[in-house]
Amino acid sequence: MPVQKTQVALPDGVSGSLSGDGATLPFTNYRTPAAPVTTLAEVTSLRATHVEVPGATTVAVAAQPSQGRVHVRSDNRLAVDLIDELTVSGSELSVDLIIDGLPETVTVPVAQGLQLKGWAPGWFFMPPVDANGDILFSTAVNHTVTHVDVVGGFTKAQIEAREGIANASQAWLRDNPAFDGNGAHYGDTEALAVDDNRGAQIWGYKKETGPGCHWLLFKRGTTLLQGTANFGSVEGFNGIHFARIGAYGTGAKPVIQFGLNGGSFLVIEGLRFEYRQNIEHQRFCAFVGNESDHTTNFRGNSRIAEFCLFYKNMGWGFVFRPPPASGQWPVKSTREQGSYINGYDSVAYLYNYIGQSGWADGYDPNAAFDFPQPPTQYSHNKYSSGDGENLYCFHSVHEEGSLTGAQDRPGVISVSSIYAMCNLGILVGGGPDSEDQADDPSLDIGTPIPGAQLGNFSFLEDVLIAGAGQKTQSRTAFETARGINFSGDGTGVCNVIIVDSTDGNDGVRAHGVAPSGEAYVISGMGSLKSSTSEIAVLNWIGEADQNVDGISQAVKDATTIDAYARTFLGDGAADRFDFIDAARASSDPVGQWKGFHDFAMAQLNKTPPTSPARTHLFQPGNDNPSNNWNLRSAWDLKVLPGLVPGDSVNLDSYRVASSLSPAHPIEVVDIGADGEFTKFGGQLEINQHVRGGGMFKVGNHRGGSADVLQHGGDMDPDLHVYAGRYRNDGDLLINGNLTIYDRAEMLFGVDTSTATLAANGRIEINGFETRVGFDGAAGGIAQLILPPTGTLAFKSTCVVVVDGLNADTVGQFKYGEVVTGSVSGFTGVVARDVFTSGLKCLLYLRDVTGIPVDNEDVVGIARKGRATTDPLTIGQIDGAATFGIGTIREIRSGLYGAAPNVDSRVTLDGGLEVDVTGLAPNTYDLIVADTLTGDFASVSITGGTGSVAPPSGGAVVLTVT
Repeated sequence: MPVQKTQVALPDGVSGSLSGDGATLPFTNYRTPAAPVTTLAEVTSLRATHVEVPGATTVAVAAQPSQGRVHVRSDNRLAVDLIDELTVSGSELSVDLIIDGLPETVTVPVAQGLQLKGWAPGWFFMPPVDANGDILFSTAVNHTVTHVDVVGGFTKAQIEAREGIANASQAWLRDNPAFDGNGAHYGDTEALAVDDNRGAQIWGYKKETGPGCHWLLFKRGTTLLQGTANFGSVEGFNGIHFARIGAYGTGAKPVIQFGLNGGSFLVIEGLRFEYRQNIEHQRFCAFVGNESDHTTNFRGNSRIAEFCLFYKNMGWGFVFRPPPASGQWPVKSTREQGSYINGYDSVAYLYNYIGQSGWADGYDPNAAFDFPQPPTQYSHNKYSSGDGENLYCFHSVHEEGSLTGAQDRPGVISVSSIYAMCNLGILVGGGPDSEDQADDPSLDIGTPIPGAQLGNFSFLEDVLIAGAGQKTQSRTAFETARGINFSGDGTGVCNVIIVDSTDGNDGVRAHGVAPSGEAYVISGMGSLKSSTSEIAVLNWIGEADQNVDGISQAVKDATTIDAYARTFLGDGAADRFDFIDAARASSDPVGQWKGFHDFAMAQLNKTPPTSPARTHLFQPGNDNPSNNWNLRSAWDLKVLPGLVPGDSVNLDSYRVASSLSPAHPIEVVDIGADGEFTKFGGQLEINQHVRGGGMFKVGNHRGGSADVLQHGGDMDPDLHVYAGRYRNDGDLLINGNLTIYDRAEMLFGVDTSTATLAANGRIEINGFETRVGFDGAAGGIAQLILPPTGTLAFKSTCVVVVDGLNADTVGQFKYGEVVTGSVSGFTGVVARDVFTSGLKCLLYLRDVTGIPVDNEDVVGIARKGRATTDPLTIGQIDGAATFGIGTIREIRSGLYGAAPNVDSRVTLDGGLEVDVTGLAPNTYDLIVADTLTGDFASVSITGGTGSVAPPSGGAVVLTVT
């Protein structure tokens, strides 16, 4: 019998029911279905782009596409995240949606992103700081101190004489305290400071005790000469418990006239460098509060330099030494930068002042050898090579660069930075990305992507460019008045101003010469993704004023560096050079230039907006990175959260990261139904709740340095603590699952506080180097409560020596990838690798199955520079693997005194799961607390055999047999 159809027109909003064949189907709030949508607007790979679903009242995602990630924003637009996708098969996505209650598959065309890496994701090394922005140094993990005084410190001969020994060797210094040190060894205290020769020996044995908070301190007011000692590199414990090379005492900064080797998880601070510094192949290495007139290099090649930080440093007068003895200055071989980086990933420049690079006052335009160095087209305040990616620059000053203030060839995210009196303020992007196409096996170099550019997409926000550069040499023609050179693909800008080309500088710190040169942007406007209305231009040679309508001529005339200098210095004859001198003479030259930045913004009505306390919605435009909390333009009112007390945030299901600290606590963090928030660096204080589904991450599989403090409330999404610290000091309800990895720190309770795992929740602790438990200073009760239907799991991890590293990759393992043993068949996820010497490294693995055996090959995906290899033999196991398992106990975080003062309690219930893979027969503490109540309802042991005894004496003990 044929099916009969009846069409009935219903008005929107009605409710009722349909009946037939004995069944009734009710409906409410009827809506006329929208016309089928077949193809949406085009998106771009390597970006997160939002598109409209025309005519739709409600949109939901039925299933994720085969590539990328989609979600529905609160404004009903479809956000298509292809940040990690270089290319998309067939140049289109098929997405299953539910539109107005009906299933529908739509097609989303995809344009090829023309840069071979995605947006910089907001991950960089930013250690915790105090209210003044000064680094908080921890002494909580394997803390040692070595004091070095090259003038008055004890020499080898003096130690031998006062101790009555024949040889004050490294071994003697390690094994014996000073006779008058009350148990202290030489170098431990200021009174027992040693010279640099013995200092290097003492530093050597102390840092060999393992990763930790090792401090090497040079006495202020002293100078350390080149060639007198080799201090070598050092490894700190993690991004919050790091090593330190710095200063002690009073007076001027210690002067260093040799190259320090740096290290990983290390902060080098408070020194003056009179020698070039090359920090090579290091991870999580920071230069903080230093002075220099020599280049600081972060360098990598097959082993990249990653997560390095340049913070609150200052320097100027970066010229080539020594000058030529005859003829003219060479053009290129004398290039000199304030800072140079290459072979890197995720480097950040914050609050730095880099001035006068690659030239000196009083130069001869003819480049005569007996005059100071003239400017060349090869020197820059900051140069970032095309073989790097993920570069950040916040609140930094680039002044009087020979060619550029910043040549950021791979792209950059630059916020509130200043580029002053450079021949070219900033170059954004660069040429073809041949390095990536040669090294990445997924890219066929024979058919490169047409028009592909270097590195990352770029974004400039609240950037100021002011002043032209040095006068052209008679023998070398190059830019003298460029502001920006766009040379990448799809650059975004928000509120950039280019003001006051000024007079050109002929090398004499006087009133200069007539400006000359080219326009503020020469090429690449076609690569600008944002509207040109975001760029204001005023008083620039060769350019008409732009986007300054309504500004009076008097205001325009007053918006120059010279005019500002006269007002700022209270001197009617002052000019820009007087202002530069005053800025350099101050303790905060960045702050002095920020005054001009804010003045210029206000003059042109470009001051960033503010708002009273509210919930800020993450709602980036299509010209925005769409993944970075620290860009105000990504938020709905273009106001950063946390500028005033009482702010909350809604991340609207985006994948968002942050490495800077809001000025004030955030009340509620809502990540959305299926969002992902990564707090990689800096601090975050949450007064109330974390809402939403998805995932809240402290650090990620590559590390981190964040310190997250939540004052109780709810933690709704899954919480993953990869690196850094999460701590609770209130009544916390953990509604999702909690996973703790590697060297991360998890404080369930600080002082009087409670963390309760919700029903059916799971806490999983991976590894023997995790720091999990309680801390406090006030003696309060800090407790963890486990529910009857919850699970507490412990999983062993291992560390093994790998030798014979593949020369093609230098054995650089890729974090988060699985490696396999060629003989035993063991598998494990790479947690990290630490290079020791030659072709050896320590390889840390989690989620291990099987036991590695001596001499077997380790096979897996490796890193070669920024690229990834096909599976290959990375190295060979050298010796036996060491396995361990974690413990919940009182720990010293370094925030609450020299030792924990807390009444720790754990309520046991639910299931206990223990993976004992690789553990040697022995007893292991799983939980140690002042008070244990209850017991586990069930115990499961995998990966071997053993048992867990009922709690006794404040401990839960695992016995492996």
